[in-house]
Amino acid sequence: MKKIVEKGYPYRNRDVLVIDLTKDEYSYSPINKDIGMKYHGGRALAYKLWEDYVDWNTINKDCLYVGAPIILSLGCASDLGLDFASSAIILTYSLESQSVVSYNFTSKKFVSSLSSLGFSALVIKGRARRLTSVEIWENKINISVCENFHNLNTRDIELFLDKASSLLSIGASGEKSIDYSSINIDSKNVGRAGVGAIFGIKNLKCLAIYDKQDYVRSPYYDNLVGDINKYFVDKKDVNYLEYANKYGWAAIEGYKYRYDPRLWGLGSDLTPECELDWLTALSLGSNLGIYDYKKVEILEECCLSLAIDPLSISNYLIWLLEAEKQKVINLKIDKNNDKLDRLIIIIEYLATSKGHFSMLNEGVDTLSEKYGFDQVNFTSSKKELLPLDLRALEGFSLATALDDDTLVPWELFGNLKKKNVAQALWTSQIYREICESLGLSWKSVLYIAYKDIKINNSKNRFMKVLTQLFAISEGYRISEEDLLNFGIASFLKRRNIEERSKKKVNYSINNIPIYFLTNSHSNFKKETVVSVGAQLDKYLTFVEYQRELLETKS
Repeated sequence: MKKIVEKGYPYRNRDVLVIDLTKDEYSYSPINKDIGMKYHGGRALAYKLWEDYVDWNTINKDCLYVGAPIILSLGCASDLGLDFASSAIILTYSLESQSVVSYNFTSKKFVSSLSSLGFSALVIKGRARRLTSVEIWENKINISVCENFHNLNTRDIELFLDKASSLLSIGASGEKSIDYSSINIDSKNVGRAGVGAIFGIKNLKCLAIYDKQDYVRSPYYDNLVGDINKYFVDKKDVNYLEYANKYGWAAIEGYKYRYDPRLWGLGSDLTPECELDWLTALSLGSNLGIYDYKKVEILEECCLSLAIDPLSISNYLIWLLEAEKQKVINLKIDKNNDKLDRLIIIIEYLATSKGHFSMLNEGVDTLSEKYGFDQVNFTSSKKELLPLDLRALEGFSLATALDDDTLVPWELFGNLKKKNVAQALWTSQIYREICESLGLSWKSVLYIAYKDIKINNSKNRFMKVLTQLFAISEGYRISEEDLLNFGIASFLKRRNIEERSKKKVNYSINNIPIYFLTNSHSNFKKETVVSVGAQLDKYLTFVEYQRELLETKS
């Protein structure tokens, strides 16, 4: 294929909008050619911007707002108007885990609105003196006090700013720096580990964007767009029950008596009229023993309105209810209430630190230490675990030992041989970096990745399509090997940032909670051991080898 002639740089507007809340100022920072062609967008660009704007000397609990910026970075292909490529990254510092955290989210409104104004990323630094809102138009940016929004939930803010094309906001939980607070971006819950608390500390209540109507960037190599669309759109949604039966996770007739949430669609796979995100469905559904999707949707709306992370609150509720049952604590909530009503009351009281919950608004780790009840403390590295049966999935156990939340498709959809576990996690992490830099959501392409990626070979169908997506976005072609190296470099930069943000990093088998080392999912009566130690050593060898390889090349 003939290479497209470069049209000068930037071949599209690639600016970073920098908002300084301390000074009530903003500025535009153009992305120069070298940076643009090295980091492109999404995750990779977010890491670079973090390095540019962070002040490591002032990152601590007392003056966190001084040193830790909030980075919002669009995937480089997310402004092409493709339904399957509309994701962005939020990267900041977490009070709960005391480390840098980054989360991918999908919002066509957000990426199209921000990119229509010529921005590829947004950096928020400093701290406002009073509760503040930021509104972004094509020719002006308004940073103003919004004390009237104090303690409002995100749905109320949507009513006040109903003309915004995209809206980011926090609830009362973020203002009160609750460990479970998230942010609401266009009616989607985003972020774990108390991400909403960072917005609260910075006194940023909401950010509204008013876009240029119907903006879509024209792709390069437009003859490839049809093939790429066909590849992603034609893939049917995976039916988890099919795999549940194939691999013996559970029989359909008895699924509700099994606590292996991998099979839990509770969404479109089981109930077509339900549009729950599958991880949210697992968290608020089977994780809490609720199997009616309508009830799960009510809990989801409660979390969304209050800006509470469903994944984290799920484990909190498990701990809280069990601690009450064992008479460790007294919630002082009428036990005659329906279970759903009790859960809603708990979530609302927690979000507003009301009554008894002003003392019960900490992480499960802290609560377990304080009250001495550790039986259902499903956390690691001060973060609540994903609602998956990690004890049965070695790849996820290995990831958790590394304080990582990457999903491993070969564990979700097939039987993974023990010798391949470390390699599978490494491969998943690299492809996640590539996908989320381009503007794809790794979570949404897991099934395609499982079918088409070869764990030990970059020459595969999935990687070929990724290089095509890169070409139509950036205007030139690169090889599968070059794209793989880009993913490796991005991942290693992420690891370096995460390691630097922690006081002490010690990857060892001793860091893994005991409940990761037994396979509670096993169909045998006796629990089986999950051998993570050897895989951890093998994985770390992979990482060090890749670091040395990149250093040699450079």
